[in-house]
Amino acid sequence: MKNIFIDFEATQYTQEIISIGATAKSGEEFYSLVKPKHKIGNFVSGLTGIKEEDLENAPTADIVFSNFFSWLQEINKDNKKIKFICYGNCDLLFASNTLKNLDNSMTAQMALSLIISNIVDYADYVKSYFGLSKYVSLLKVAQYYSGEDLNQDHNALNDAKLLR
Repeated sequence: MKNIFIDFEATQYTQEIISIGATAKSGEEFYSLVKPKHKIGNFVSGLTGIKEEDLENAPTADIVFSNFFSWLQEINKDNKKIKFICYGNCDLLFASNTLKNLDNSMTAQMALSLIISNIVDYADYVKSYFGLSKYVSLLKVAQYYSGEDLNQDHNALNDAKLLR
């Protein structure tokens, strides 16, 4: 089994992916901004620091997820089953909404379908493992396990690394 820790940032209203960050357990990384078909929204822009102008020249979801599929093939030469580990239930929704908005790239469709069918929400595990009545933030979990005072900047790659 190959674990890929993954995080997405998405638009405020249509919840399309605007950035992807992924890191393998062994340390390989993938990051890209993604040009959405709709505006990102002021709340998301303030939270992530990503502005509309940052996305004007970003590659489309078709290009980004085709590149992501190639990255997966490169780091998984032994063809192990891939499990995508996220934190929170939003990433599945973001991937599903982005899949619906793709143009014609078969490899981008395959990448998003692979994510959707093999995604595991680690927040559920943490809640169950500790017998909690509500979910705990990724930052609190990372601080607990690391014993360090950490920061979370809502950058998709940094959040994926924080989860790893």
